[in-house]
Amino acid sequence: MFLIVGLPIGIALVVLAVANRAPVTLILDPFAGSPAEAAYSWSVPLYLIVFATLVLGVILGGVASWWSTGRRRGAGKRGRVQAPVTQAEIERLRTAASPSGEAVPAALPRPRRSAA
Repeated sequence: MFLIVGLPIGIALVVLAVANRAPVTLILDPFAGSPAEAAYSWSVPLYLIVFATLVLGVILGGVASWWSTGRRRGAGKRGRVQAPVTQAEIERLRTAASPSGEAVPAALPRPRRSAA
């Protein structure tokens, strides 16, 4: 699967990086009139900006996905804690329901076939 998806994407990223080596000025001051007046500005290659944006998007997507599944993870954890308690109670009730004191089978017996 990596060769089908990952290799072409990797090649495209390398081509992008080689083609966009020219420095661009990244200005983080929206009120600056010109790049020389900007309080926060950096001259970096364009591919670094693209890669940094890509990495930031992947990280934010992972955090959002993890955050949105929090209730299901909590429910699963509670279920794993509650399962042994419930199983023990089922066994106790099966033993109590049996008049002879032996455990009631968990499933119905297999139906017998008639000789017809």
